[in-house]
This record gives sequence, structure tokens and C-alpha cells, in this order.
Amino acid sequence: MTESRVNYSGARRSRSRRRRRRLVALVVVLLVAALAAFAGYRLFGPDSSSADAPDAARLVTEAADAMGAEGLTMHVASKADFAAKVGDSSTAGAMEFGGDMVAPNQMRVRGTLTLPDLPRSAFEMVTVDNGATVYMQVDAVPGGWQRLPAETQPTDIDPRADLLRSVAVAKNVTIVRSEKFNGHECDVVELQLDVAALEASDAGLDLTSSLTNSLQMGPKEISAALAKAAGKRTLWIGKSDHLVYKDQTSIKVDGGKLGAYEESEIGIFSAFGKPIAPPIEVPADVK
Repeated sequence: MTESRVNYSGARRSRSRRRRRRLVALVVVLLVAALAAFAGYRLFGPDSSSADAPDAARLVTEAADAMGAEGLTMHVASKADFAAKVGDSSTAGAMEFGGDMVAPNQMRVRGTLTLPDLPRSAFEMVTVDNGATVYMQVDAVPGGWQRLPAETQPTDIDPRADLLRSVAVAKNVTIVRSEKFNGHECDVVELQLDVAALEASDAGLDLTSSLTNSLQMGPKEISAALAKAAGKRTLWIGKSDHLVYKDQTSIKVDGGKLGAYEESEIGIFSAFGKPIAPPIEVPADVK
């Protein structure tokens, strides 16, 4: 999976590195960075005038603590899609995976990945060493299991850090309704995200690379497009245990004449606290 092992052209290598990095970041929808970002942003932006906003933010904070509890086991199933359109041309990709996670930073997932420059292919990914080491193998890429180089690895996949980050860059946080999901009574919390602020954080969404490659945008166009981009994250938080049972995110970027880009993801979490067998370990045949 590294550049030295796979003989892609320069453009294909760039897209491949970007997609491998995004693959890791997308993996729990909770995708990305250190708690330092939490201190760097206001808890509420100028649109947070809703009377229940403080309660909504508190619920997300409690969910962050519950999901990030050291050693908490869970099963995750996720589906992510992205699409770019320029004039009459469009490209699209998708990823589906399922597997196990031990909070805060260990996971083992299997799924399928489809990219514009990669046919539908099965993949497996394992993170160990508290998230510091990531191994991946993709059927369409020769070499079997490979350790990803440091620049393609996430700085943090801790669900607690990710949820707190979303609250920190939210323009508005609102409890929109209560409903039952998979047998659990949940508060449904909606966060209107400041996409530009999230991209600027130390665990950004990598939208800059996506817009550069898919829409051929320059820095000024990207900055203007992100400033008006729409981002929404919806969480189904258990009323009794504060665990997140469903996590749905969508981001839309309008680049005007240069085109449009959007991505979405749904994550479903279950089997909290259940034993994981076999344990998450380094793959035996890593090269």
C-alpha cells in the first residue's frame, strides 16, 4: 500500500494516499484528532441561540465520555459515500465495513472499497499499539498486509476526542426529538458543523485534497467554498447509558462553476461490552 511498493502514476499515488488516509479517518464516522482542538474553539458559535443547546451539548459530551471509556468494546458497521460533479462529468466512490473496536484506539474491520481509480475491492484494517500503528491489506493492491507509513495514519481515532471536536466546531447543537433505535430509547441530537473550522483542525476532513483533486480548485477557491459549506452530524444517544447507537454525517461543498462535492456516512454501533474474539492483534503475515 505504500508508494514504494505500488507502481501508480503520480496522480494515482496522490489519490491513493488520500483515500487510504480517509479510509482510516472515516472508520467510526468518529473520525479524527487530539483534544487540543476542543480548547481551540468556542463551544457555541453565533447561531447557538436554541434554548436546549446547552443540554444538547452536554449530552454529546456525556456520550464522548461513555464512548471513549478505556477498554470499552463495541461492534461497528459503517457505510460511506462520496461524489464529485463537474459540469456533466461525475465521479463517485463508496466504502462499507464492519468489525470490532476497543476504545479508545484499537480496531479490526473488514469491508469493501470502491474508488474512481480502484475497482471494488475487499480490504482489511487493524490498528494496534493504542492506535499508533495501522495495518491494511487491499485485494486490488499487491503485497498483502502492509504497515501504513506515518503520514497516512490518523493522529487519533478516539471516539471521545472526535465527538468533543464536533461539539467544539458546531454552530448549533440541538435535541431534535426522542425515538427508539435498535431497541434503545435515544435522544437524537443534531450538530450543524462549521466545516471550515473542522477542516482547519489538526484532524481535518482532508476536504482540501478532495477539492483539489476532484474539482481542480486552488487555495482561494477552496477557502471560499469551505466557508459556505454545509455540514450536519446527527447522533442517536442512549437515554440511559449515553452511548452512541447511530451516527450520521453529511457534508456538501458548492464550488460554483468549478463543480460540487459531497460525502456522507452512517455508522451503527452495537454489542457494547461484549468480549471480542479473537483479540485484536498484529496480523501474522505482515510484510
